[in-house]
Formats: sequence, C-alpha cells, structure tokens
Amino acid sequence: MLKPDEFNLLKKAICATPHDARKAFEVTDLVDSLANLLPPRLTDKERIREAMLIIAIARQDDGTPATGMLHFPGFEPYPYLPDKLVSDGNGYLIRLDDATIEFTAHEADMAQQEARMANAANN
Repeated sequence: MLKPDEFNLLKKAICATPHDARKAFEVTDLVDSLANLLPPRLTDKERIREAMLIIAIARQDDGTPATGMLHFPGFEPYPYLPDKLVSDGNGYLIRLDDATIEFTAHEADMAQQEARMANAANN
C-alpha cells in the first residue's frame, strides 16, 4: 500500500499529467510528472526509479486506499479502489474509477493469465 505522502504525490502527478479524451495518460508522462515532484536530493535516476515503484504499487489491488466496499450477492465484500491504476496494455494508464471497457478488459485478461500460470505451477 502506498504511504499517504506517496499517494498524495501520485494524485498531484496525475493532475499534472496530460490526459486524453478517455481521461487516460501515458505511463512515461506519469513517470516524468511524478519524478519531478520527488525530492531534488535524489538523482534523476533515483527519482525515476522511485516514480516507477510508486506507479507499480498503485497498480496492485491493495496499492491505493479503499473508499468503501462493493457488495455483490453471493460474494464476499470487495474493497472499492477508485484510485487504483489500470492499463490498456498499450502504454496508457487510467484511474479505475474512470476506466473504460478497454482498460477493464485488459486487466481481466491479465488476471486470467496470472490465474492460469498459478494453476499450472500448482499442478
């Protein structure tokens, strides 16, 4: 999970990053925006590495704060993560709350591939 100061920097970087009509932004632009907000005492390489790590954490299911719970009949409650970053597989990211079908479909495909790999590893 991102630390509160990392999450705040990420939100500022997202606001500072150019968005397209879908509200999506290029990964490389977000890395640059975020790296520019990190402390100047770090080298450029360290800031880029730190920015990439923050983005990687924000893409995980438990990487950003939940703002509530989703309840579907017959299933366990699931945390609602509107600020989780999701990919379209073509170099763009978007907040889960703004995600279009192309982003959610890509994320579903990736989850399915991971499940297959985990299943194969257990057999």
